[in-house]
Amino acid sequence: MIQPTATRAVVVGIAVLILANVLWLGVLWEVKFYQLLRMALLISPGIASFLVAYLAPRVKIVLGLSMAAWGAIIGTFATSIYEHFGVPVDNIGGPMAVFVVLLVYQVVICTVGSVVGFLFWRIKKQGTERYVG
Repeated sequence: MIQPTATRAVVVGIAVLILANVLWLGVLWEVKFYQLLRMALLISPGIASFLVAYLAPRVKIVLGLSMAAWGAIIGTFATSIYEHFGVPVDNIGGPMAVFVVLLVYQVVICTVGSVVGFLFWRIKKQGTERYVG
């Protein structure tokens, strides 16, 4: 069995965030069921932080919260790319303003995701200890 490491956990979280930003094009282009896709993608930072907190071997909540910074960086970069290629985006005052807005939003969502991921890990750990020891 492959042992989880902090690096692997963070890579999984970053992959979720990148995938969400790529799928966001479906919302911008209003594909079929784009409203449902939008709702799912709005919680993607929470999903990423949940997975990181659940998979990381230690400092789970801190690593889960780090997804907020990664999400803000990736989101700001994605917004710049979309704008460069003519995809309609909300321009709220430049890249720094986009970064700050994304960071504040993602800190809130990632806090919830990290705590829930940690709690799920604790429940799983307590359940396996009951049968092993």
